[in-house]
Amino acid sequence: MNYKFDDLINGLSAKLNLAYDIANIERKKFQPTTYVNQSVSDIDGEFRSENATRTSGLLETYLNYKTNLGDNHTIDLTGGYSYQEWAEEYAFFRGVDLTTDVFGIKNARAATRFLDVGDTNLENKLISFFGRLNYTVMDRYLFTVNFRRDGSTRFGPDNRWGNFPSYAFAWRIMQEDFASGLANTFSDLKLRVGYGTIGNQEIPNFAYLAKYRLSQSDATYQFGDDFISTARPDGYDPGLKWEETTTLNVGVDFGVANGRISGSIEYYKKTTDDLLFTVTVPAGTNLTDRVLTNIGKVENRGIEVALDAYVINTADLSWNVGVNAARNSNEVLAIDRVDGQGLLTGNISGGVGNNIQINQVGSPVRSFYVFQHKLDASGNPLRDGVDHNEDGIANNADIYEDLNNDGMVNDLDKRIYEKPAPDWIFGLTSSVNYKGIDLGFTLRANVGNFVYNNNASNRGYLDRINELGNDIVNNVHESVLVTNFNRPQYFSDYYIQDASFLRMENLTLGYTIPNLPNGINLRLYATGQNLFTLTEYTGTDPEVSSGGISDPGIDNNPYPRARTFIFGLNLGL
Repeated sequence: MNYKFDDLINGLSAKLNLAYDIANIERKKFQPTTYVNQSVSDIDGEFRSENATRTSGLLETYLNYKTNLGDNHTIDLTGGYSYQEWAEEYAFFRGVDLTTDVFGIKNARAATRFLDVGDTNLENKLISFFGRLNYTVMDRYLFTVNFRRDGSTRFGPDNRWGNFPSYAFAWRIMQEDFASGLANTFSDLKLRVGYGTIGNQEIPNFAYLAKYRLSQSDATYQFGDDFISTARPDGYDPGLKWEETTTLNVGVDFGVANGRISGSIEYYKKTTDDLLFTVTVPAGTNLTDRVLTNIGKVENRGIEVALDAYVINTADLSWNVGVNAARNSNEVLAIDRVDGQGLLTGNISGGVGNNIQINQVGSPVRSFYVFQHKLDASGNPLRDGVDHNEDGIANNADIYEDLNNDGMVNDLDKRIYEKPAPDWIFGLTSSVNYKGIDLGFTLRANVGNFVYNNNASNRGYLDRINELGNDIVNNVHESVLVTNFNRPQYFSDYYIQDASFLRMENLTLGYTIPNLPNGINLRLYATGQNLFTLTEYTGTDPEVSSGGISDPGIDNNPYPRARTFIFGLNLGL
């Protein structure tokens, strides 16, 4: 809702945004007695019922005042308030109903047993006060000052509020008298500089608060014939506070050839303080072995270049091309809490509590931390012997390099080797229109990013074939045909693979039928998404999860990216 107060104060207006979303979710699941892979091995059949209600609300209001101070000065002032709230109510039960039909399916046993019952109520709020001042001089010097004060219930009362200012300046050079000599080359030329701080509060609710949770069904305590759930404390950090990222950027925007070619070049430097990260803590210092906390400082710096050009622009034929390239490098500047030589992270499948990455001062974020595998004359990793410790790791120097020359191979011989973030990111978009035919596509590429192929390391060894017994045969990963590993070699650098790629993101071909009666517009089109990926990475997808189920740069939960084809018709009257 907008309202102008021109009758009271010329240039003053107000805006109010109100929104409220509600979603009710119901899930039911039944595994009959004939289903082999039961989630609880001693139960022949299982059912689950879940109900959730999720709500979110927004109230945002602000005043805006615009005025001219003479012919050459303009002020645009904004001040406002925002209130956001998210809530979720969740209830579930899981068990076996053995006397009646369950969702229309008869279970074969003759008793009723509940396995888990629980409910959860979550709520968090974000309150913001914000203001902005834009000041323009002679339409060529532009000054901007922003300020936000944000309060989040995800932090404790002592650290709930954060202040985040920012400043920007832009200079339209082509409007200066001395730039008249550049008019034959440039149609536009602008210099801009920005500096500011933003906050991050994207963490779980109540991570700062001491709280308890009920144990699962396999961790109950027996009193006579009854099994009682216990209440267990969670780990927490009462000192959690805002993660703050301060950015300095300097850029130039330009246009040449009467605007047919435009682009920008920008340098940036981002420093993140009080980085929010889940870390391993010493035994006895908290109520868990891992806790979310503020750990240190990280710096990202790089350059971004973008170009857009109308290569051909005639009445019948037009061709537009856009390209962009970005180079980024990051470095851990400080760590407040360390694990050994650095902060271990990057949980992997296989073994117990294994990590394949490390955050170490002076190195890129989440660098891989592995042994250097010895190679044979063909460049393949040496096959492991038969002597291993309890975790399946080779306990001799036959296959790994003894980097510190102490006569043995252990964790002190691990090295930092590559990182998951790419050195370069490229993009290319193009669209061609010839009379009624249109063709457009988008290509993306990453160069210099590496992935740990956890699917190969966790399944690529010969002992896996019958490790569950002679009557059960397991599939193994095809990499075993090259390595011939007997046992898993989780920390071998063999599994750190170059994941650079070129992906055809989408391709669209369309045709607009001309000269239809009554001004009707009809366009037929076909679109393909994720048509191909060129890469030397041997896994399912070189672009693995970035903060989902898997940690960035670790491929251990593959789900193939869909290839989609769409055929459509657009009709306009």
